[in-house]
Amino acid sequence: MSKRSPISLDVKLHVVKRCLQQDSNPHYEAKQLGVDKETVKDWIRKYETEGYEGLKESRVWKAYSQELKQAAIRDVLSGNYSIREATKYHHISSNSVLTNWISKYTCR
Repeated sequence: MSKRSPISLDVKLHVVKRCLQQDSNPHYEAKQLGVDKETVKDWIRKYETEGYEGLKESRVWKAYSQELKQAAIRDVLSGNYSIREATKYHHISSNSVLTNWISKYTCR
């Protein structure tokens, strides 16, 4: 079963704008909504890179090249980036996507 957030697009946008304008912080907003603070940070990251469209729930799988996957995995395993930083730098849809790639890579 999917763990998709039932939070509306308008609420996400309001929260992101409050955080970006420094009227609030992700931890406080997450607590108010009953979600993890990393979820709010992901909304902010997606909004900063993709704008309003980034806050919409994706209905399709995003394809990534093998080169991008390898570069992101290498960046994390070498210690150059955290998973969160590599996700942002390589424009990967979520931390869990990169975490899954790393698990597959290190289990070979």
